[in-house]
Amino acid sequence: MSRESDAKIEAYLAGEAEVVAEVDRWIQSAARPFFRRLSSQWDDVLQDVRLEVFKVFSSGQFRGESNLKTYVWRVVNHSCLDQVRKLSRWLWTDIEDSSEAQEIAERKMRDERLSLSTTDLLTRILEQVSEECRKLWQMLLEGHNYREMSQAMAVKEGALRVRVLRCRKRAIELRNELLDGES
Repeated sequence: MSRESDAKIEAYLAGEAEVVAEVDRWIQSAARPFFRRLSSQWDDVLQDVRLEVFKVFSSGQFRGESNLKTYVWRVVNHSCLDQVRKLSRWLWTDIEDSSEAQEIAERKMRDERLSLSTTDLLTRILEQVSEECRKLWQMLLEGHNYREMSQAMAVKEGALRVRVLRCRKRAIELRNELLDGES
Protein backbone atom coordinates (compact mmCIF):
# COMPACT_ATOMS: atom_id res chain seq x y z
CA MET A 1 0.00 0.00 0.00
CA SER A 2 1.37 3.44 -0.86
CA ARG A 3 2.14 5.87 1.91
CA GLU A 4 -0.23 8.40 0.37
CA SER A 5 -3.16 5.95 0.43
CA ASP A 6 -2.27 4.82 3.94
CA ALA A 7 -2.14 8.42 5.14
CA LYS A 8 -5.42 9.24 3.43
CA ILE A 9 -7.16 6.24 5.06
CA GLU A 10 -5.81 7.21 8.49
CA ALA A 11 -6.98 10.81 7.97
CA TYR A 12 -10.40 9.58 6.86
CA LEU A 13 -10.76 7.34 9.90
CA ALA A 14 -9.63 10.21 12.13
CA GLY A 15 -12.41 12.34 10.64
CA GLU A 16 -10.30 15.02 8.98
CA ALA A 17 -12.86 17.16 7.19
CA GLU A 18 -10.89 17.70 3.98
CA VAL A 19 -10.24 13.98 3.40
CA VAL A 20 -13.77 12.99 4.44
CA ALA A 21 -15.17 15.53 1.95
CA GLU A 22 -12.90 14.22 -0.82
CA VAL A 23 -13.90 10.57 -0.23
CA ASP A 24 -17.55 11.64 -0.02
CA ARG A 25 -17.23 13.30 -3.45
CA TRP A 26 -15.81 10.02 -4.79
CA ILE A 27 -18.74 8.13 -3.27
CA GLN A 28 -21.35 10.47 -4.73
CA SER A 29 -19.71 10.44 -8.17
CA ALA A 30 -19.48 6.66 -8.20
CA ALA A 31 -23.08 6.25 -7.02
CA ARG A 32 -24.57 8.79 -9.46
CA PRO A 33 -25.33 6.20 -12.22
CA PHE A 34 -27.60 4.38 -9.75
CA PHE A 35 -29.60 7.47 -8.75
CA ARG A 36 -32.62 6.80 -10.96
CA ARG A 37 -33.04 3.21 -9.77
CA LEU A 38 -32.42 4.05 -6.11
CA SER A 39 -33.93 7.55 -5.93
CA SER A 40 -36.63 6.60 -3.44
CA GLN A 41 -33.95 5.52 -0.99
CA TRP A 42 -31.05 7.64 -2.19
CA ASP A 43 -30.00 9.16 1.14
CA ASP A 44 -30.18 5.78 2.89
CA VAL A 45 -28.14 4.15 0.14
CA LEU A 46 -25.44 6.82 0.35
CA GLN A 47 -25.32 6.43 4.11
CA ASP A 48 -24.99 2.64 3.78
CA VAL A 49 -22.20 3.12 1.25
CA ARG A 50 -20.37 5.54 3.55
CA LEU A 51 -20.66 2.99 6.34
CA GLU A 52 -19.32 0.25 4.08
CA VAL A 53 -16.33 2.40 3.06
CA PHE A 54 -15.64 3.14 6.71
CA LYS A 55 -15.80 -0.59 7.57
CA VAL A 56 -13.47 -1.47 4.71
CA PHE A 57 -10.97 1.19 5.77
CA SER A 58 -11.24 0.22 9.46
CA SER A 59 -10.68 -3.47 8.83
CA GLY A 60 -7.64 -2.87 6.65
CA GLN A 61 -9.12 -4.64 3.61
CA PHE A 62 -7.53 -2.17 1.20
CA ARG A 63 -4.26 -3.82 0.18
CA GLY A 64 -2.99 -1.10 -2.14
CA GLU A 65 -3.28 -3.17 -5.31
CA SER A 66 -5.13 -0.31 -6.98
CA ASN A 67 -5.53 3.42 -6.60
CA LEU A 68 -7.51 4.31 -3.44
CA LYS A 69 -10.10 6.23 -5.46
CA THR A 70 -10.58 3.22 -7.77
CA TYR A 71 -11.02 0.97 -4.76
CA VAL A 72 -13.67 3.27 -3.26
CA TRP A 73 -15.49 3.32 -6.63
CA ARG A 74 -15.58 -0.51 -6.64
CA VAL A 75 -16.94 -0.60 -3.09
CA VAL A 76 -19.61 1.96 -4.02
CA ASN A 77 -20.57 0.09 -7.19
CA HIS A 78 -20.88 -3.23 -5.38
CA SER A 79 -22.93 -1.65 -2.59
CA CYS A 80 -25.26 0.09 -5.04
CA LEU A 81 -25.70 -3.09 -7.09
CA ASP A 82 -26.58 -4.97 -3.91
CA GLN A 83 -29.23 -2.35 -3.15
CA VAL A 84 -30.66 -2.55 -6.69
CA ARG A 85 -30.84 -6.35 -6.41
CA LYS A 86 -32.46 -6.07 -3.00
CA LEU A 87 -35.17 -3.78 -4.38
CA SER A 88 -35.83 -6.03 -7.37
CA ARG A 89 -36.47 -9.17 -5.32
CA TRP A 90 -39.99 -10.36 -4.89
CA LEU A 91 -41.06 -11.09 -1.38
CA TRP A 92 -42.84 -14.44 -1.39
CA THR A 93 -44.86 -15.34 1.64
CA ASP A 94 -45.99 -18.87 2.15
CA ILE A 95 -49.53 -19.09 3.40
CA GLU A 96 -48.35 -21.25 6.30
CA ASP A 97 -45.98 -18.50 7.44
CA SER A 98 -48.61 -15.80 7.54
CA SER A 99 -50.24 -15.54 10.97
CA GLU A 100 -53.15 -13.61 9.47
CA ALA A 101 -53.78 -16.39 6.95
CA GLN A 102 -53.60 -18.96 9.73
CA GLU A 103 -56.17 -17.04 11.78
CA ILE A 104 -58.50 -16.85 8.80
CA ALA A 105 -58.09 -20.58 8.12
CA GLU A 106 -58.71 -21.45 11.77
CA ARG A 107 -61.80 -19.24 11.86
CA LYS A 108 -63.12 -20.94 8.75
CA MET A 109 -62.51 -24.38 10.24
CA ARG A 110 -64.22 -23.38 13.49
CA ASP A 111 -67.21 -21.90 11.77
CA GLU A 112 -67.51 -24.65 9.14
CA ARG A 113 -70.02 -22.59 7.23
CA LEU A 114 -69.03 -23.79 3.81
CA SER A 115 -72.39 -23.97 2.06
CA LEU A 116 -73.41 -26.84 -0.19
CA SER A 117 -73.58 -24.53 -3.18
CA THR A 118 -69.95 -23.49 -2.67
CA THR A 119 -68.89 -27.11 -2.20
CA ASP A 120 -70.81 -28.06 -5.33
CA LEU A 121 -69.20 -25.23 -7.29
CA LEU A 122 -65.74 -26.27 -6.12
CA THR A 123 -66.41 -29.89 -7.06
CA ARG A 124 -67.58 -28.88 -10.53
CA ILE A 125 -64.47 -26.71 -11.04
CA LEU A 126 -62.15 -29.52 -9.92
CA GLU A 127 -63.84 -31.91 -12.34
CA GLN A 128 -63.16 -29.56 -15.26
CA VAL A 129 -59.54 -28.55 -14.59
CA SER A 130 -56.66 -30.67 -15.83
CA GLU A 131 -55.20 -33.58 -13.90
CA GLU A 132 -51.95 -31.61 -13.58
CA CYS A 133 -53.77 -28.75 -11.82
CA ARG A 134 -55.40 -31.15 -9.38
CA LYS A 135 -52.02 -32.77 -8.70
CA LEU A 136 -50.35 -29.38 -8.11
CA TRP A 137 -53.09 -28.23 -5.75
CA GLN A 138 -52.94 -31.53 -3.88
CA MET A 139 -49.21 -31.12 -3.35
CA LEU A 140 -49.72 -27.55 -2.13
CA LEU A 141 -52.44 -28.68 0.26
CA GLU A 142 -50.10 -31.37 1.60
CA GLY A 143 -47.69 -28.61 2.52
CA HIS A 144 -45.03 -29.06 -0.14
CA ASN A 145 -43.11 -25.95 -1.15
CA TYR A 146 -42.31 -25.12 -4.76
CA ARG A 147 -38.76 -26.45 -4.50
CA GLU A 148 -39.98 -29.86 -3.30
CA MET A 149 -42.69 -29.92 -5.93
CA SER A 150 -40.25 -29.03 -8.72
CA GLN A 151 -37.92 -31.82 -7.69
CA ALA A 152 -40.75 -34.35 -7.49
CA MET A 153 -42.08 -33.36 -10.91
CA ALA A 154 -38.66 -32.77 -12.54
CA VAL A 155 -39.66 -29.24 -13.55
CA LYS A 156 -37.85 -25.98 -12.86
CA GLU A 157 -39.24 -24.05 -9.92
CA GLY A 158 -40.06 -20.96 -12.00
CA ALA A 159 -41.95 -23.03 -14.56
CA LEU A 160 -43.86 -24.71 -11.76
CA ARG A 161 -44.94 -21.34 -10.34
CA VAL A 162 -46.20 -20.34 -13.78
CA ARG A 163 -48.17 -23.59 -14.06
CA VAL A 164 -49.78 -23.05 -10.67
CA LEU A 165 -50.69 -19.50 -11.68
CA ARG A 166 -52.23 -20.71 -14.94
CA CYS A 167 -54.22 -23.36 -13.06
CA ARG A 168 -55.49 -20.68 -10.70
CA LYS A 169 -56.52 -18.44 -13.60
CA ARG A 170 -58.28 -21.37 -15.27
CA ALA A 171 -60.16 -22.16 -12.05
CA ILE A 172 -61.29 -18.54 -11.76
CA GLU A 173 -62.47 -18.57 -15.38
CA LEU A 174 -64.43 -21.79 -14.75
CA ARG A 175 -65.96 -20.37 -11.58
CA ASN A 176 -67.11 -17.25 -13.43
CA GLU A 177 -68.54 -19.34 -16.27
CA LEU A 178 -70.40 -21.59 -13.86
CA LEU A 179 -71.72 -18.67 -11.84
CA ASP A 180 -72.84 -16.86 -15.01
CA GLY A 181 -74.58 -20.07 -16.17
CA GLU A 182 -76.57 -20.25 -12.89
CA SER A 183 -77.85 -16.68 -13.19
